[in-house]
Formats: sequence, C-alpha cells, structure tokens
Amino acid sequence: MNGTQADATPRIVRVALPVPLRRLFDYAGPDPAPAPGARVRVPFGHGQRIGIVAALDTRSALPPEQLKPVAAVLDAAPLLDAELLASALWAAGYWLGSPGDALLGALPVALRGGRPLPAARVAAVWSSAAGALRITSNAAQAVPTSNSRTEVHHPRCADVPAGQSDTTVADRSLPVRN
Repeated sequence: MNGTQADATPRIVRVALPVPLRRLFDYAGPDPAPAPGARVRVPFGHGQRIGIVAALDTRSALPPEQLKPVAAVLDAAPLLDAELLASALWAAGYWLGSPGDALLGALPVALRGGRPLPAARVAAVWSSAAGALRITSNAAQAVPTSNSRTEVHHPRCADVPAGQSDTTVADRSLPVRN
C-alpha cells in the first residue's frame, strides 16, 4: 500500500444474510459501493440470496482472491437509515439472533424477496393559477363543488360520497381548497 486516497476506498461490503449464523459475510464490493442499509443480491452456497449491506470496510479477514463479488445492487438509496440499521443489529446481538433475520425483518415482506421498491402512488398535488387541479401520478378526477371547493376523487374509491368532510382519507377523497 502506498497510502494514496484510492487505498482508503471501501472495497469490502459486509452483508447480513437471513441464515442461522450470527455473523456478517464479506464480499468484494462494486464501484461505487452500495450504501449501508441497501439490499444486494450475493452468491451464497449453490445459489444467491438477498441481503442488507451492514457495513463497508477496506479490510477483510479473508484474502481478496477468496472474496466473491456482489451480484447485484438492488437499491440506489438505502432502505434502512443508520439508526434503524444500528437498532436491528443491536437487537440481533441482544437476542442472539442472526443479523440478516433482524435486518430483513425490518422490511416489508415484498421487499425481502428482491422485488423493486414500488413507485410513489401520488407524487404531488397542486392548484395552478387558473384553478385547475393537477396530479402527477395515479389518475384522479377533480370535481368542483359548492362553496368554492374542489374535491379530488380517486377512481378506485367510487364508494366515497361526494361532499365528504375535510377529514377524508387521502386515498379516498382529497378535499382541496381553492
């Protein structure tokens, strides 16, 4: 090592896998390295497993030629923030559980299997200068009502009566004041 900046770049990805072993597994990291809290697909045994990046490091107990590379980074941004990551790892140690079981247990079931993170249902709602209501995703219909109000009705929620109070659920009817 010559002490350059490139030598300090984390190349080892410590992954928590849902297996009955109370340890993290070292893999050769891609460039750029995934952030701690992101999901990765890695080779394990005769197949591949989904795991959570628990840490990044520059050294491993194994020689570099024995480290298998990360097969795929599934998330551009971490799904678990640093506080939740630390809490789940603490819980795994306290109850003598697997770090992978604790971390993947913090995710919804659909994300544990490697499915992509679903897109946001409604990205933004705003009223333009002309008073027309705009919704950037999930088609909804703006319905003018009396008292200079506009209500937004989502097509999946036809059972919600028009003119419902201002305390309506966001997925059913969104009252918007003009």
